[in-house]
Amino acid sequence: MLSRNLPFLQAVLIVSLRLATDFTGCFYFLLKKKAGISRAIIKAGFAYLYWLLFCFNKKNNQPKGWNKNTGIYKGTILIPYFIKNKKKFSELVKNTTDAGNII
Repeated sequence: MLSRNLPFLQAVLIVSLRLATDFTGCFYFLLKKKAGISRAIIKAGFAYLYWLLFCFNKKNNQPKGWNKNTGIYKGTILIPYFIKNKKKFSELVKNTTDAGNII
């Protein structure tokens, strides 16, 4: 999400521009008599503001895996997927010391 991943000043600028264009689009769709789309835009704007006020500081409990460089596959997955028939990511990175496949 933009608010979480950008520095504060950039986030304020980009998110304010985003909300302004969203609400401009909302008025456009109201003029075109498409109230459902306008309602969805307004609902999304308020949901974002709710998240910003009440949920922003909650910890994201998803595992990251960046500390050990696991979960990063270097290269294309086309050959292993289509030719070697490896359908799962865990089959691609069986050994984390395989320097050819992992950064």
